[in-house]
Amino acid sequence: MHDRYISLNEHPLGWCFFVATFPMLAEHRAAIMPLSSAYSRQLWSRLVSSTYRHLMRIPHHEFPFPLIADAPVTPYTADWDAGKAERIQAVLQSALRWAPETTVYFFWMAEQAIETTWSTFLQNWPIFLFEDEAAILLSEAMPEVVLFSTGYMRFGQRT
Repeated sequence: MHDRYISLNEHPLGWCFFVATFPMLAEHRAAIMPLSSAYSRQLWSRLVSSTYRHLMRIPHHEFPFPLIADAPVTPYTADWDAGKAERIQAVLQSALRWAPETTVYFFWMAEQAIETTWSTFLQNWPIFLFEDEAAILLSEAMPEVVLFSTGYMRFGQRT
């Protein structure tokens, strides 16, 4: 593969995309592009933080994504536990008017990220959240971001 991407088998969290609890269509799995650690760090440095490698390490006064005050703080653990994606899909679609083909990046931390499309993420969001300790979804083309942390989803804006 190109230096930008690695296989799902090489990605530390690639196993999530093969768990039977949340079956994934082959066409969706084909749209999951795990980023190499080096490329992931480059994107993180440019889009999130050049200093900190994880959102939880960023001091509040340096946080790069102001939360949207009137946006809902949405719990998703019950949906995730029940294997029900519809309610969270509806919240995401309502909050983010992104085109289905919009390229998105899902970061667990500076060195671990996936590139995919908005529609692929939307259809498979539970799979991305096996590890949800301050993960972030963003697109270079769009101003909004979604923060996922220990069962809650929050919306912010890139500055």
